[in-house]
Amino acid sequence: SAGSINRLALNNNIVTVPVRETMRRELGLSGISADQYLLEDILMDNFPEYDCYILPNAYAPSEELRKAIDKKLKKPGKLLVFGFAPGAFRENSGKISPEAMEALTGMKIGFEMRKEKRSVTFDNGSYGSGANIGPAFFITDPQVEVWGKYSASGKAALAYKENKNSWSSMVALAPEMPAELWRKAFKKHGIHLFTESSDPVYYDGRFIAVHAGSDGKKRLILPEKRNWYDLCRNKKVASNTDSFEIEMRRGATEIFFIGDEKEFKRFQQMDHKK
Repeated sequence: SAGSINRLALNNNIVTVPVRETMRRELGLSGISADQYLLEDILMDNFPEYDCYILPNAYAPSEELRKAIDKKLKKPGKLLVFGFAPGAFRENSGKISPEAMEALTGMKIGFEMRKEKRSVTFDNGSYGSGANIGPAFFITDPQVEVWGKYSASGKAALAYKENKNSWSSMVALAPEMPAELWRKAFKKHGIHLFTESSDPVYYDGRFIAVHAGSDGKKRLILPEKRNWYDLCRNKKVASNTDSFEIEMRRGATEIFFIGDEKEFKRFQQMDHKK
C-alpha cells in the first residue's frame, strides 16, 4: 500500500540511503553540474528549466504535481529520470497502479507482492545495496532499451525510452547506479559533461570548480570556447578554448573564472572591496 511504501521510506534506510547518499554521490561523479529542489518545488511559477530532471522519490505525487510534471518537464528534448516505485500510487489511493506508473514515466512497469534483492547487473558489472525490498517492481515495456536487470530474477530494473512527443525517460528502480551509467544516459541524450574523470564539478556560467577524487590530470570541458582565469593563482591560464587540463592531487580543489579580461578585472575589484 501507499502507507507501507511511505513507512518503508521514512523508517527504513534501505530505501532512503540509496537516494540520499549513494545516488547523489554517483551523480556528483558523473561530470554534470546539478541543482537540488524539493519535489513540490515543481509547482512554483518560476521553476527553472533544465535539460534533465531526476525524480528519485516520486512514489505518490498528487494530481496537481502530476499535471505540473506533464506540462513543465515533459517537453521536447528533455530527459526525466525516475527511481523506485515511480508514480505507483494515485492521490488518495492505497493501491498500486501500473497505469499511474506508465502515465508518469512513459514506461510500462509491473509489480509483484514479494521482495526482490536490490542487485542489478549491467554490461560492465553490477550495483545495488543487496537489500531485499518489496513490493518488487520491474519494467515490462517492450519498447525500451534495457540497461540493467535484477541479478536474481533477471527482470528489467534499468531502462531508457524515447517517447512519442520527443521527451525521454529513464527508470532506475535501484537508484544506486554508478557514475558510468549516469554518463551513458547523459551522453545518449546530448547533455553536456564538464569532465569524465569521476571528479565532482560545479559550473554556473561564470565559474567552474573541480574537486579531485584521485591523483592525476583533470580535463575540464565547457559548452563553448572561453578564456580561463585561475582564481587560486590570480592569473589567466588559457585563451579561447573549451577545455583545460590541470594536474591535481586527491582532495585538492581548483576554481576558474570563465569570461573576458574586463569581466575578470571587475571581479577582482569586487573581491578586493570585500
